[in-house]
Amino acid sequence: MENDLPGDSRFGQRVCFACRTSLLACWLVVTATIARGADGLIFDKEFVTLGRVEVAGDLIQEFPFRVMGDAPVQILDVKSSCGCITPTLSKRVYQAGDKDKLIFGIHAASQAEGKRRFQVSISYRQTGDVVTIPILVDVELFKPIAVEPSTLLVHVSGSRPFRQLVTIKEQRGQRLGNIDLSASSDRINARLLPADDQDPTVRRIEVEIGTDFPMGKTDERLLVRVQGSPPAEIVVPISIVRASRIKILPEVLHAKGTGKPPTWQVLVSDARGEPVRIDRVEGPGELIKVSYPSEPTKACRLQVRVDRSAIVDRIDEEITVHVAEPIATKLVLPVRVD
Repeated sequence: MENDLPGDSRFGQRVCFACRTSLLACWLVVTATIARGADGLIFDKEFVTLGRVEVAGDLIQEFPFRVMGDAPVQILDVKSSCGCITPTLSKRVYQAGDKDKLIFGIHAASQAEGKRRFQVSISYRQTGDVVTIPILVDVELFKPIAVEPSTLLVHVSGSRPFRQLVTIKEQRGQRLGNIDLSASSDRINARLLPADDQDPTVRRIEVEIGTDFPMGKTDERLLVRVQGSPPAEIVVPISIVRASRIKILPEVLHAKGTGKPPTWQVLVSDARGEPVRIDRVEGPGELIKVSYPSEPTKACRLQVRVDRSAIVDRIDEEITVHVAEPIATKLVLPVRVD
């Protein structure tokens, strides 16, 4: 097997290529700085090369800057080259002479090892045209402790909690130290499972997520602290999406104009495909008539009809549908007629 020694032409070609790449990045940054002049956001540095970095959780870099010129600066947009990047600025409008810093956070636990380039682009306006500044971080990632999965996206419905195993692995072959767990919500329970005597480099965590989160998307996190040399602090982001198991379509009934009395066919269905039985419907009033099957059915349809002849001005009402099976819940259906 041939080795790549300094005297080897292939080694020299790779070194030259790496140098040209770094020089090109520096040249682009310097050229952009010259092109936009001395006013605006002036960063102490816009490009850093970190080399080989051992990181288990998040990698944080700070980029100080100041506002030059007599006019304020308005931040218009901050874009990242990767969803693993969390760029943070303390405000969106800076006055002349202000000093601040961009916090460039990289969730390295979710990234593959090796040489990577991360970029944040900041667009702002001071006077005149929009200016965009690229902030670059070059790094060779090495993760002494790997986490799998590194992020959790959880869809919860019904009354059953969600469970997920998270694996922690020491990649240098060393025994994992003591592990402490803490979650950002008391509706998330994390339990460290017993160690495997056959492989002391691996530990598993059972994460249980309750179903009593609000509707929509909630962002939480699990913090894993591993004692060792060096100690590691790993953040596992958890996104919980809670949607109603029983759905109603359409979600809003709306009719305009004159003509035939509006009639709608409304579908009530279960996300798991089980039959649906409606117990009762409340709030339609005299102007709105609702009919529905009394027996459970997979395609449970309500017929909603409005007596337009009795409408004086407009209707803006709500119908509450009480579902008895497969789970007890209620759905609110707005009805609007102009």
